[in-house]
Amino acid sequence: MKQLIGLLLFSIPFTVTAQTTISLYPKEIPNNKKHQVKEIETINNQGWVSYEKVSVPNLVLHKPTQPNGTVMIIAPGGGYKHLAYTKEGTLVAKALNEYGITCLVLKYRHPLDSTMFNKNIGPIQDLQQAILYVRTHAKELGINPVKVGVMGFSAGGHLASTAVTHFETNYLPEQTTISLRPDFGALIYPVINLSNEYQHAGSRTFLLGETPSDSLIKAFSNDLRITPNTPPTFLMHAIDDKTVKVENSIRFQRALREQKIPNDIFIYKTGGHGFALNNTTDNTPWLPKLIEFMKQQGFLQ
Repeated sequence: MKQLIGLLLFSIPFTVTAQTTISLYPKEIPNNKKHQVKEIETINNQGWVSYEKVSVPNLVLHKPTQPNGTVMIIAPGGGYKHLAYTKEGTLVAKALNEYGITCLVLKYRHPLDSTMFNKNIGPIQDLQQAILYVRTHAKELGINPVKVGVMGFSAGGHLASTAVTHFETNYLPEQTTISLRPDFGALIYPVINLSNEYQHAGSRTFLLGETPSDSLIKAFSNDLRITPNTPPTFLMHAIDDKTVKVENSIRFQRALREQKIPNDIFIYKTGGHGFALNNTTDNTPWLPKLIEFMKQQGFLQ
């Protein structure tokens, strides 16, 4: 009841442009230093866009022809150094649109000491703000505020896993009665554990720094933070992933099972890392497995 009251009363002056680009922070960006860092946009020969040194985050809305009320916030990967924005964002949103899912691709800030006072929390601030935006603007978006999912690839999977395990901590500067807990998660070849044994070194260094403390490593090793209130979660990984070890997903699923959290995992024998929607070594697509899981959990009809 408290959340519903918050949804009715709470309002943030977000803006939506004609290009369906949504400014997460139309006024002051929290945890932001004055800086001269310039964002870098790269377009490859396929026309796919990627970004580096993002300091001004946003959401881009992708609406399906026949929306069913379910929404997915998508965090592309890139080792917390760049964003594979088209490959793990835009193209994924379009594929999910085919199932009636409203999608918002999150262009989150890269954790840089030069742009943030505390780079450890910059990305999760942006994802929590995206969740807050979606629930606050559920009516105008045409979505159900209790069918809000987060999806992430690689380091974006770490960010999404942070959202599903850190939601009891509000990393935003203002308090809110609206829940920051996603209703479900989809973690795609995700970085999860930041210990020496399982870490993706680049992601850990960019997020936590060169010599993070044991307590900081533990705090953001998200398989260690699962509780009975963690939302249902789907995972996908390839056994031969040499960039992010498959043990990241296996450890997360094991912890979900120990807490009796609904979950599913789809594991390829081959595929490596970073293949997004298309594992060229296997004819079985993983996206229908996610859709089936969402149906089983009541997030799709």
